[in-house]
Amino acid sequence: MYDLRELMKCEIVEVKEDIQPPNLYGKFLIEPLEAGWGITIGNALRRVLLSSIEGSAVTAVQIEGVMHEFSVLPGVREDVSDIILNLKGLVLKSHSEEEILYLDVKGEPGRIKVVTGADIQKNSNVEIINPDHYIAEINEEGRLVVRIYVARGKGYQEADETKYRELDIIPVDSIFTPVKKVNYQVLDTRVGQFTNYDKLVVEIWTNGAITPQEAMEKALELLRDNFSYLLELLRERIGETGVRADTPEETSEEFEEEVPIEDIDLSVRAINCLKRAKINTLRELLEVVRNRPEDLKKIKNLGQKTYEEILEKVQQRFLSSSNTEKRGVGE
Repeated sequence: MYDLRELMKCEIVEVKEDIQPPNLYGKFLIEPLEAGWGITIGNALRRVLLSSIEGSAVTAVQIEGVMHEFSVLPGVREDVSDIILNLKGLVLKSHSEEEILYLDVKGEPGRIKVVTGADIQKNSNVEIINPDHYIAEINEEGRLVVRIYVARGKGYQEADETKYRELDIIPVDSIFTPVKKVNYQVLDTRVGQFTNYDKLVVEIWTNGAITPQEAMEKALELLRDNFSYLLELLRERIGETGVRADTPEETSEEFEEEVPIEDIDLSVRAINCLKRAKINTLRELLEVVRNRPEDLKKIKNLGQKTYEEILEKVQQRFLSSSNTEKRGVGE
């Protein structure tokens, strides 16, 4: 038999600008793999690439003289809803958790001024990847003054999940992930005389904020770190003879203390609601579910569907039937 680790290679076949700049395209080849591992690794990579790579996006907009998105500005061709939609199309790379960008453009005598991402004032912490992106047109009498709120995050965030509650700040839906699309294909490959090995081909499209190679590296790091952490936990709790080194009760308490709520398979909406309520770990969540589940309903923007999702996930994965009956969870 062959030691595949000595033969394995991970190659960058191609990285280029996509047909729609600033999007980037990358193609990667991983081979040889044991039969079946192509799908296992390919599926894991695809899920992590699409859901867990951090990126930046516009989360709210504040336009001078505007109280809601259905307003119209004098001298500006687009209405406010179109301006917001165009601002959401900015591809951003932020080096801090939250930033505010400023746009202040006046019309020019005798001509129409086209406002683009290049007109946004420079900020050392935020790169605008597509400065040519169209925002609006204003005539000589128009003026557009905007504060653009930018944040880092993962996945998708609905407008009502933002922290902004001021009347003149308009929250927007945000897509943080810089990875737009991922495809993978598993092909047969030969090792010596044997042909029952897998070749994994992965294609990645990004929005230009990161390269496909950076996205692949981050995905592999996330998978490695999570599996390494699980292995470390297992080794801490099991002695050389295979006997647990501590009691189940102690193990459970340590586990609950360490696990962040992002790692317990809840929806993005549920996680954001819990974090706003200062519930950041599994231990804190279990304390509420076990003793006062009705407090979950008091969390702002946490609806009945999200409430039921949280209870169902916690009961199924972390509470035994005896614990559930004893503590009356969900009653």
